[in-house]
Amino acid sequence: MLRAGLPKAGFENLSAANGAFYFYIDVHNMTNNSTALCQEMLDIAKVSATPGLDFDTSRGNATIRMSYAGSTESIEEACYRLQKWRA
Repeated sequence: MLRAGLPKAGFENLSAANGAFYFYIDVHNMTNNSTALCQEMLDIAKVSATPGLDFDTSRGNATIRMSYAGSTESIEEACYRLQKWRA
């Protein structure tokens, strides 16, 4: 669900998510400030993500981490909000 919905909102470079419940997403095509992107995403789309700087101090400014541990309905709604925000 999230793997299909995120690219429609411009989040195209997703990690493989091997055994995890999140995607590590390369957002260098959108920003070089993942903290500001996550804040804007929360403020406008009401979708939460974690800045990559929390996990990688050297490249984290161009990455974010997004969980898919929620319900199908929540994930569908998040994808819809992100697509609307990025349109």
